[in-house]
Amino acid sequence: MKNLLNILNDKFPELLAVDASEFDNSYEIGDAIWFKGSECGDAPDGLPLFSYYMEFGIHEDTDGVHPELDHILREYGFYPEPYDPATLMAGRM
Repeated sequence: MKNLLNILNDKFPELLAVDASEFDNSYEIGDAIWFKGSECGDAPDGLPLFSYYMEFGIHEDTDGVHPELDHILREYGFYPEPYDPATLMAGRM
């Protein structure tokens, strides 16, 4: 998973992707990702990386997650999952 975290943080530094065990120690190390900056990051194309409320239909097909971020996560066997309106997590498929 360390490789995936490096890829995500290089591509989307605003997300501050870390192991979810930093969020809550009940997560097994390596099983989930916490995006510390999920409430304020934008992708290089200027669209939000995560929009819980999907204002104006943004990222409707990917449940509020930027399509490029969604694609990378799924490619590595993870799926994005909102924890709350301001917090995005990703778990193993």
